[in-house]
Amino acid sequence: MTKRQTLAILFYLRLDKVNKENQVPIYMRITVNGKRAEMALHRYISPSKWNKTGGFARGTKREVRELNEFLDQYRSKVYRAQRELLERNMAVTAVALRNKVQGKMEEQKSLIETFEYHNKLMKEQVPTEYSPTTLIRYKTTLKHVKEYIRYKYKTDDLLLTQLDHQFITEFNHYFRTIKKTNHNTAIKYLKNLKKIVNLAVKNGWLQKDPFDKFSVKLQPVKRSFLTEEELHKIEDLEIKIPRLD
Repeated sequence: MTKRQTLAILFYLRLDKVNKENQVPIYMRITVNGKRAEMALHRYISPSKWNKTGGFARGTKREVRELNEFLDQYRSKVYRAQRELLERNMAVTAVALRNKVQGKMEEQKSLIETFEYHNKLMKEQVPTEYSPTTLIRYKTTLKHVKEYIRYKYKTDDLLLTQLDHQFITEFNHYFRTIKKTNHNTAIKYLKNLKKIVNLAVKNGWLQKDPFDKFSVKLQPVKRSFLTEEELHKIEDLEIKIPRLD
């Protein structure tokens, strides 16, 4: 969890759900960066015995003290879940904290899985939103990512939470040294990867953008005109591959 993120925990009553004893259920709301997740605590109380401002039961009787201790335990569970997610370098979201408190295992997304998910969505939007050529570029980038992971990490995939600034800089170095590409070619592949990372961040699958503070700017290229002789060579060239033709 970064300094820019905020965590708030609130206990409140669902006044629209009244049982036969005229009691209402207590809910817990977890808010991280303005995004909420709520869960029922399966405890009931009379609205007249509830401190709405403080979010706790009013009174000194034993059952009131026990209820407030119960709420404090849930508050502690949320903070403990926050620490555990941070220790595992997982995204700290309201939903992730609620799932952790409820004992649900949150599935961690992988880089290749997310990339293939993106390409599937893009393919479904060809040719209305994307051109076939754009899809080919992303498929090529995915191929390079797979090759790099096998080359560098000796495995077939990585969890999104394993991505960091070092991964990006070394991937860039891989293009320049192993693949022998120029600056602009390497940056174009990295920009494609950045889009996948942005998708993961927006969906809450990744907490921090590993491209932060990494420049993905292309260098200006001075292009020269073709000569008449070169144009004639292109006209006379026989291309046997229909796509290239």
